[in-house]
Amino acid sequence: MDRKHPTPAPFQQALRIAVIYMVVGCLWIILSDKAVEILFPTPELASVAQTFKGWFYVLVTGGLVFHLVYRLLRHEYKARLALTESRQLLSQALEAGRLFPWTLHLDGYRVSFPPSLLVELGYGGEETSSIERDWKRLVHANDLPQFLARINAHLQGKSEYCNVQFRFKTKDGHYVWMQAHGQVIEADAYGNAVRMAGTLHDITLLKLHEKDMLRARNMAEDAHHAKTAFIADISREIRAPLNEVVDKLLLMDQAGLNTEQRRYITEAIKMGTELVGMLNEVILYSKLASGTTDWNTEKIIVADLLQDVESVMAAKCRSKGTTLTFAITQDTPAVFRGDYEKIRLTLIKLIEHAHRRTENGSILLTVSHPSPNQINTRSILLFTVEDTGKPIPDSSLRVLSTPFSAADQGQVGQMFRMDLGLRILQRLVRLLNGALCVSSTKVSGTMFLLTVPVIMLHKETKD
Repeated sequence: MDRKHPTPAPFQQALRIAVIYMVVGCLWIILSDKAVEILFPTPELASVAQTFKGWFYVLVTGGLVFHLVYRLLRHEYKARLALTESRQLLSQALEAGRLFPWTLHLDGYRVSFPPSLLVELGYGGEETSSIERDWKRLVHANDLPQFLARINAHLQGKSEYCNVQFRFKTKDGHYVWMQAHGQVIEADAYGNAVRMAGTLHDITLLKLHEKDMLRARNMAEDAHHAKTAFIADISREIRAPLNEVVDKLLLMDQAGLNTEQRRYITEAIKMGTELVGMLNEVILYSKLASGTTDWNTEKIIVADLLQDVESVMAAKCRSKGTTLTFAITQDTPAVFRGDYEKIRLTLIKLIEHAHRRTENGSILLTVSHPSPNQINTRSILLFTVEDTGKPIPDSSLRVLSTPFSAADQGQVGQMFRMDLGLRILQRLVRLLNGALCVSSTKVSGTMFLLTVPVIMLHKETKD
């Protein structure tokens, strides 16, 4: 901070006026004396003329001095009045905003606090000088290093302002939170900072509100996790006996039953299986919502991944007359590194969603690599799932971009199952740090585009 000391403007103006006065005065003396000699040849008349000339000069110069002094005093009075009003407005603004001015003298790290702040903190007037010298002992021990570091950073030019929060000890021993904001306002001839100034703001109530909000948020998260765990536990408890019921129904289906009884048993098995599937999705959604899943990276062979997905979904698709096919583009490496279980589960959920909407149609899963030249580095793998089934309603598409809300609780049956599946997809894609896009129309069917960040290992492909 380099500060120059130019000649002040008032000095220049005063010097200019003095020079003009001396020049005019000298000219007046010389010219007026010559005029008196010419106009008044006798000594008596010349003496009288000189007297009047002197009085005239005194009157004129006195009038000029009066005018100049009057203007100076008038400007000074207006400046003092404006300064007083500005100080009053500043004081009122600081008081209204609960702001207290402070000044740090860097020669001895002495801090000047306003008396109003010291009184509010419980200190008396006789303690002002000791507080100015030993203010560091009143700053909380955990906050003092950060406070001094922020001041040094500002003095070194690393920050435009010094802004720091700290705890300050009151007279009765407890601490209040303060926020200091200031900057260097004076430097010496060599550019070294001499004085800092700024404001202090009592933010104790704000800190208490932050603590209450953090406590409320933690309580809400704990309640959410408890609710999620409770739903998962209840679903598991229901699933176990329900599986037993479905197994018994399957045994009864193999017994000698007439046509009507077999129809009832078949419908009961179908509904029981659907209910078990829904419970499985509720348990999975609860697990994903609770954040208990881990990220596991391993080497994945693309063909084996698709074969695993096919073994789970092929029979389900055939039961509805739907053809399930897979394709791998030529530029897709055969091996990559990623979270196998999450990618597998995401692909199964995508095909399940297509399976629920498609009867006597087709489902195609294509794996491609949009950036084939990126090998042995982080890249993107694209999974495309296309089906010829019914389009997804707009209300269900909005599920992918909105969190679960109370409005979703009124859904029942197939619509609830569909939206729950989309919410599971939403969670899985988020865990994979991927992205999911969907296009759904009556004419062309539905297309899901899933991008997943992975590490490509080599360029070989498997058909």
